[in-house]
Amino acid sequence: MTQDDVKQLADDELCRLSRAAASYWSTSLLEKIDLSVVAGKDWNPIKYTEQAMHLAALMDMNICFGDRVVLVSEPAGAQSRTVEYQLNRRVEALRKAITLLAADSAQYI
Repeated sequence: MTQDDVKQLADDELCRLSRAAASYWSTSLLEKIDLSVVAGKDWNPIKYTEQAMHLAALMDMNICFGDRVVLVSEPAGAQSRTVEYQLNRRVEALRKAITLLAADSAQYI
């Protein structure tokens, strides 16, 4: 799937793919335990900032904010995602960008 195809997926499918990426990048038993604790009852990094930030840390994402745009990227710029935001929607855009990038990566796992 292209990045545009991934962007068109429903939120539940994006969450499923991002969970697969998180599980893949959780290499130690402690990280897998942390993933369970962070996830709580349902995994939804689009909705929960704690889960999105945990996912970004697992995948070693770089996060940059520009003028009404957030950019997240994998190390060495392998893949990246940008999401535009308006005024006070910065964190919401951050969560979406992290989830999209994780879903992009999950295709190759």
